[in-house]
Amino acid sequence: MVKQALVNQAEDFGDRDITPVLSELNQGHGILFANGDSWKEKRLFALTDLRDFGMGKILSKEKILKEIHYLIEVFVQYRYLYTVVVELA
Repeated sequence: MVKQALVNQAEDFGDRDITPVLSELNQGHGILFANGDSWKEKRLFALTDLRDFGMGKILSKEKILKEIHYLIEVFVQYRYLYTVVVELA
């Protein structure tokens, strides 16, 4: 009976349960707490961009590591102005 309700009324039961606090904080923005068509649109956009960036390819790891090293250099230049750089092991 429960399975039948979930299958036959998927639109009513398909959304994520979001607490009022989270709803107030994100105000319907972002992919993590979106529902329905908004979630589908944001998910498609994010996956497309990640694929364009190279997600799932070996090169993506190298690109990410290169960006991380660049960010660390920038953080070190402004060491005590805005942030503390934690040494990566």
